[in-house]
This record gives sequence, C-alpha cells and structure tokens, in this order.
Amino acid sequence: MAGNYITSTSVLVFPNGRKFEKYLDPDLKQSEKDTALDLIITESENWVDNQLKGNTAIPATHIISDCKQIALEYARALMFRDNPIVTDDDKEKRAKQYFEQAENLIRNLRYGASADIPVASSQNTGDGTMSVVTVDDNETITESWIVRCISETEPTFEVIGSITGALYNYDLTYEIYPDQYNSEKYGDQRKICFVITEGEYAFVLEDEFTFKTYAASWNQKMFGSGQIILG
Repeated sequence: MAGNYITSTSVLVFPNGRKFEKYLDPDLKQSEKDTALDLIITESENWVDNQLKGNTAIPATHIISDCKQIALEYARALMFRDNPIVTDDDKEKRAKQYFEQAENLIRNLRYGASADIPVASSQNTGDGTMSVVTVDDNETITESWIVRCISETEPTFEVIGSITGALYNYDLTYEIYPDQYNSEKYGDQRKICFVITEGEYAFVLEDEFTFKTYAASWNQKMFGSGQIILG
C-alpha cells in the first residue's frame, strides 16, 4: 500500500537509517508487518490532512515533499508511542520529540494557493466536465465557488465566489475562463482560471459545478483564512 505522501514503506526509516520494520515484533509474518506499516502511514497522513484541512486543498499533493516529511516525523513518534516492542527508558521522550517536530513543521509550512477538484452536481443534465482550477498566489482567497449554467442557447455560466461575489459570466465560446483576450476581464485579478468542456449531452439551466479555493499561506491572515490549529 502507498499513501499520498509516503508512497512506499521503504521511506519509513529513522534518522540513523534504521528501518521501522526492525522495531516490529520479529514473530510477525511479513504480511502482518506490511499491514502494521500501512496502518502507520494511514494514521500519519490522516493527521497531516486533519491539520491542513480548511487551509489548503486536501490531499495536499501540491506540497507533497513537505507533507511527506511531516507525516514521517509523526510516524516515527507512533513507532515509539504505540509499539510495545520498544522498551527504551527514553521511549516517551523520543516519541514527544518526533511529535513536536511534526507540529513545528506544520506551523512553519508555507504553500501557495490551491483549489479542490471541481465537482459536477449529481442533478446535471449536461455531461461536460470542468478542468482542474488554476489559482493565483497573490489574488486567490479562501472561499467556495459555484459555476452555474444560466443560458442554454449560447452556453453561459455565472461564476460566483462566496466572498468575492459574482465575477464575469463564462461564455464557453471563449474556451478559457477568464477571457484572456479581453484585458478588462482578464486583468490582474485572476483569482481562478478553468475550462469547461461540453460532453455528449448539452448543459441546461441550473447545471453547475462547485469547488473551493484556498489562499496562499502567506496571504491567509490578510484574506481571513483559517489558522492551523494543532490537535
């Protein structure tokens, strides 16, 4: 099993190079050891995601290297805290040190703006798709978005942010949103950029896509985004 950040159990090593597997019960079958390591990866990555949730897109594959290190530090802590095989006198101290390292890395984490993968409403008639949303580190803020069909004859969508409010409508004939050939619409206020591609069935009124954007970490206080609270 591979996680989103720790993509192989071979990464599970301590700073001295000793593998996690060496700290497992030697009487366990290899399949049982593999399961134990997989559980450690899952719990560690879930912890990282829970700390970042609401602040950046999850899973945070746009900052995979940073998240990998944080998850690894947390996994190292788990190996000491929850492993009955480890009987070192300083077991609790070492676990605490790794937990604190993971928390410090989270607190000091810097990341650019990001966006969730757009979700088409289950009620949509049109089977077209929306591309991955491109964001701008300087302009994108943390908010929810809805892109809704308001015209069938010339497929047009309204674009509304929960904080930004309504932006210019999206005419599918211009392909990329915002219209990059219209300086007034494109400008330097590009909070989001995407493409909607029509499918076999045409869009009808009220067909919609939703997603959320997240401000860059260095802009989150300015734009009122959530603060990472460890727990």
